[in-house]
Amino acid sequence: MAWQIAANIKEHEVVDGALRDFVNWRDWGQPTVAESVQLSYVDLPVIAELAKRDETWAPIYRRNKRLLADGRTDKGLFYASYDFSKKTYQGVRQNTINQLYAALFLEHDGVADSPTLAFFKSKMAEDGKVLAEYDATTGEPTRFFRINQRVRAFGALRHARRRRSTDRRCDAKVALDAESAEMERAFRLLFR
Repeated sequence: MAWQIAANIKEHEVVDGALRDFVNWRDWGQPTVAESVQLSYVDLPVIAELAKRDETWAPIYRRNKRLLADGRTDKGLFYASYDFSKKTYQGVRQNTINQLYAALFLEHDGVADSPTLAFFKSKMAEDGKVLAEYDATTGEPTRFFRINQRVRAFGALRHARRRRSTDRRCDAKVALDAESAEMERAFRLLFR
């Protein structure tokens, strides 16, 4: 069954050796292939395993590895996607989890000095936490995240008031840092 799925992917979702996000089968019975691919979807370890067992996947592996490698900015972060029709990388906002997926997929065969790992280690050293989303070109937290952080803090304070908590600031800080603590645990597991 896995080989049937792989054959369908190769036939319908690989164009010019590059994976695409999806195939749409519903439009007038004519399948259409996406004009883009999310970089965090390019699962190179799986493609590498397919290439070991079927040599026709080897050029697909090489093309997608290059696509993923070229999608990393000088900050060590990845663009969100590649648009094949425009031949450009798109989206400077990509959440940290997808950044990690892209890095893990690209570096699955081992990399001594990962620019992505260096970026997140520096953020941990500087800020004591890793945030949910960074701009891939500047390395700064996105505006979305800063607004979301304020909204979450407000929600935590409202919740603390309803519970009549004696230490509302502590509750707000716990709510704001919960995601960072979870990301830190993920980093320890992924980048040991």
